[in-house]
Amino acid sequence: KHSKKPILLILLLLIVCSACAAIYSSLQSKKEHQTELIEQNNARSKLEKSYYLIDSSNRHLVSQLDTLIRGFGFNKSKMTITDIDRSVKADGVLRELQTTSITNKGITVQYFRKDIDADIVAQVLRNLGFNPLIEPPVNDYATNALWVGYKVTTEDAQKVALSLVRAGVGLRLIARFEVDEAATANLIQVGSDPNCISKPIMTVSDIIKIKKI
Repeated sequence: KHSKKPILLILLLLIVCSACAAIYSSLQSKKEHQTELIEQNNARSKLEKSYYLIDSSNRHLVSQLDTLIRGFGFNKSKMTITDIDRSVKADGVLRELQTTSITNKGITVQYFRKDIDADIVAQVLRNLGFNPLIEPPVNDYATNALWVGYKVTTEDAQKVALSLVRAGVGLRLIARFEVDEAATANLIQVGSDPNCISKPIMTVSDIIKIKKI
């Protein structure tokens, strides 16, 4: 009987050691898992913070751009990248042209209030030396055309066209009045031509490349 006691003690010690090892292993595994969760949470927190900063920056830039475009007279509820690009390019060219005086200070620009903030555009036209005449709309078509009298130079017509494009107007036609009359000799009329709807919107490059209307 006495010879069996050491064996029993050894077995008991082995069982205890095995249990301790299992408990330690389990605790170590839990600790590693907790550490991994903490690292994942930290990484997620940093990523979310980065996204927030990027989003905040984008919102700020979009807000600044929206303010700039609205200042040009843009009155659309939705602006496409193409609209914005065309508007900004027109502004750049118009700033250069503003340094030159118009050739005929008796020119009236007749615009039928519709697509843009006409008051802003009217002030721009006054600053350029034109006489803006804002009228109530006569149809539901989008503004897409510009007609000029026989005494209006191509350069002055281009200035008016660029002012409109900068404000978001999609011009598809710039032409002379079909009939030369004294009443329209010094007139630039901005309106709508249903026959031009299928034509492409003129780019800033298209406008400044016009040699003669």
